[in-house]
Amino acid sequence: MKAQLKRKIAGVFEADMAYKILTSCDFGAAVKNKYYIKLLKNILLSDNIKFKILQEVRAVHGNDIEQLQVIPFNESKQVTNSTTEYQKTTVLQQRISDEDYLSELSKELGSNSILFKVRKYILQHYEYEQVIDKIWFSKLEVANEDNVNKKDIH
Repeated sequence: MKAQLKRKIAGVFEADMAYKILTSCDFGAAVKNKYYIKLLKNILLSDNIKFKILQEVRAVHGNDIEQLQVIPFNESKQVTNSTTEYQKTTVLQQRISDEDYLSELSKELGSNSILFKVRKYILQHYEYEQVIDKIWFSKLEVANEDNVNKKDIH
């Protein structure tokens, strides 16, 4: 999703501004209704620029993102409170995402469907589980499910 967001930002801003934004920002995590961006350089983002970035974040991550949280760059300290907050937020986002991901998947597919059970197993037993699931299995659609023989028919 980061790559998709970066492409959208590159398309919305003029080339110089897009380059400045893309090389100066680390596009981090979406936590509940906030999206976090960490500044890697000491730059100032105007309210207009923040609004445009927020619009593109919403286009990629959904309209439930209400706020863009910019974590400022601090030249004097490499490890600051905001960096620590950013790291905690990233870990928190991962935990929320793991729990909510299965819940959303269950709503989408139905908790008794075979495809849901396969994807749940992958999510619970393999490293990079969400990446594997999103890249490979999120594109699958069950055309017909044979409940008697417990098979998906495509």
